[in-house]
Amino acid sequence: MLTATTSPWLERRRRAAELLEAQPHAAELLRLYLALIDVWTDVDEIARAERPDAARLPAYAVERVLPRVLEATLVAGPEKLRTEVLRRFHEADLEDLVARWLAGAQLSETDRYLARASAAPLLEALPGARSLDGTIGDRRHCPDCGGLPQLAYFPISGEALVTAPRHLLCSRCSQSWPYPRMVCAGCGNEETPALPIFADADRFPGLRVDACDA
Repeated sequence: MLTATTSPWLERRRRAAELLEAQPHAAELLRLYLALIDVWTDVDEIARAERPDAARLPAYAVERVLPRVLEATLVAGPEKLRTEVLRRFHEADLEDLVARWLAGAQLSETDRYLARASAAPLLEALPGARSLDGTIGDRRHCPDCGGLPQLAYFPISGEALVTAPRHLLCSRCSQSWPYPRMVCAGCGNEETPALPIFADADRFPGLRVDACDA
């Protein structure tokens, strides 16, 4: 069983609460994220204990996770999202919806939200549970589940004058893997002049946008 000191969600909750104070323009999103973290913390512990079979992952997500995701969204989500998730909860084939997300299918924004919020914490709790066929081995995809990255980061190196290697963070299972510094994570472009960097160090220290003209 995970403890408060080992749960990956403890630090995420702390950081989200910190950002809620510092970045009021993002309050609506962060309040929803904090509500979902309560769900995902429980899901992480339960899934690690029960170890559902990979073949049952869509059904397990719909049975054990999605109803709580819906509840959190109805409590803390923006009005338009609340309306749409309630409609899809009653209309959609939810198990098929999650299965298609796990297979990498293109979904509507609402369906993608429901599937990701329900299945992503399971992928994180159960490394190797589900991969996207044909993507493992492509350095722009997660080596564990085959998902695309949602951001890049530089870990703390521990040495004042040394920058640690760049890593990508998976949008599906939250695993990370090393990736070349001056290479586009979206298309693999390596032409440095076509890779502009945008930053606002005063408002968002430590953050930047790595763009790609290709």
